[in-house]
Amino acid sequence: MSGIIKNDGEEKRTEEEVVNLLIKVVERKIGEKFDLDKIENCMTEIFKKIRKEVSEKVMEEKDVKEKECKCGRKMEIKEKAKRKIQGLVKYEISRRSYYCSYCDIYERPLDDIIKCAGRWTTEIKEGIVLLGQRIPFKEAGFFIEKFLGVTVSHETIQEFTEKTGRRIFEDEKKEMEKLIGTNGYVKEELYNDKEKNIPETIYMQVDGSMVQTREEKWKEVKSGLIFAAKDNVQVDKHHKAILKKKYFSVF
Repeated sequence: MSGIIKNDGEEKRTEEEVVNLLIKVVERKIGEKFDLDKIENCMTEIFKKIRKEVSEKVMEEKDVKEKECKCGRKMEIKEKAKRKIQGLVKYEISRRSYYCSYCDIYERPLDDIIKCAGRWTTEIKEGIVLLGQRIPFKEAGFFIEKFLGVTVSHETIQEFTEKTGRRIFEDEKKEMEKLIGTNGYVKEELYNDKEKNIPETIYMQVDGSMVQTREEKWKEVKSGLIFAAKDNVQVDKHHKAILKKKYFSVF
């Protein structure tokens, strides 16, 4: 217990030292004439530099020094391969590239350690999808740059958002195929198996409208709402509300 208290005390003292150092840096940068906006802008720039330098050094320090192949042989270091990742700042790291001449394969362990697939961090991916599926792609690019400080083209936002949508659709389709038979109804065995039976009632409300398109002239758009009976609750004497619902729209 005393060790924990000691560590907490050391951590607190370190934080205080960092805060005092930052105060001096900010005061030196903005001078005597300042306001809150100047302080925030100054701190944003400082933290961008700190985030980049600290994150890059931590990642490179976590890179493994030696690597053994699945075949049991020691892999040799061929090079230090560079990688760029766009997060709240632009990261540039160099990671060790290992090679097994027996298996003729390359491995870069740091890629698995940092768990970042592709060229964006999760923070940026979430921003792209959240805005891309709600507002026009060009507008989404403007707001991503405004609030996250990252420039992403509207073509990239469209591509990534639609790709994510297709992946979600395929996952949901697989789940539905487990429940729905070829006749379009819930599989009979699910009713007979109490452990697999679905007790709750699900409601779907659908409406349609004709829309003129450039490529295929008039097409019908079906929009719908899905919710479970348990989520339709009485919030007061005169009103009900659906606590959890899902909208969908398809041609």
